[in-house]
Amino acid sequence: MIPCRLIFEGYEYGYALALQAENDREKALEIAKQGIQKNPFDAQLKLLASQLSYELHQPEQAEAYLLEAKEVADDLEEIALRLTHPLFGTGTLLTKSWLGKMKKSKQLSPGGTLPVL
Repeated sequence: MIPCRLIFEGYEYGYALALQAENDREKALEIAKQGIQKNPFDAQLKLLASQLSYELHQPEQAEAYLLEAKEVADDLEEIALRLTHPLFGTGTLLTKSWLGKMKKSKQLSPGGTLPVL
């Protein structure tokens, strides 16, 4: 008999999305975190965890997941859009601490709209 965890390895992203669609964001974030523990290089799970954290009014946690995703992502376009857009996802503002960090580290362009990744 094959253990269930081997059959369904990598299920967390799809399951978390389904839970998010059902408005069960707390459980969705828990599942996304489990997936990140199993595969810390999964940028999509980190982006989803970031989105869910913002939807749950946890901007610092959302910021951390977004910056972690930046470190492991193959395509930085979606991350760059989220990092530079003043509204994130469903309209939650980016944290002031993050904007201050970006300005100090000069990761924002002179116009302040596009990151230098």
